[in-house]
Amino acid sequence: MSQIEYIYNMINLYYDIFGLTIKQNSNTVIITQNMKTPLLVKGNQIDNLITKFYFKNRQLHFQIILNLGSEGKLPYCEFEDYYEYKEKFNELLEIKESDKDISISAMPQAA
Repeated sequence: MSQIEYIYNMINLYYDIFGLTIKQNSNTVIITQNMKTPLLVKGNQIDNLITKFYFKNRQLHFQIILNLGSEGKLPYCEFEDYYEYKEKFNELLEIKESDKDISISAMPQAA
């Protein structure tokens, strides 16, 4: 299996989660976003929350990633401000523990 076929197959696995339209032309995979309706993640689907810390232009950034277990990891949002990050992190913990829904209206970027 070629690398392009592998990538194409992996993306197809997440078709329903991310709302993607996938087309393959020779050695090119074209991915378009068709998020007409927001992605709905239930609190019980979240195994845990992951924080990725990194520097960008000498500024510390915080990225929250939803670990959905066997469904994969979903980058949720990024912050430059620690207090904004911590507030959103705690809000997501509450959603996870109370099994509420999270609506994601845009395609997350790959981490």
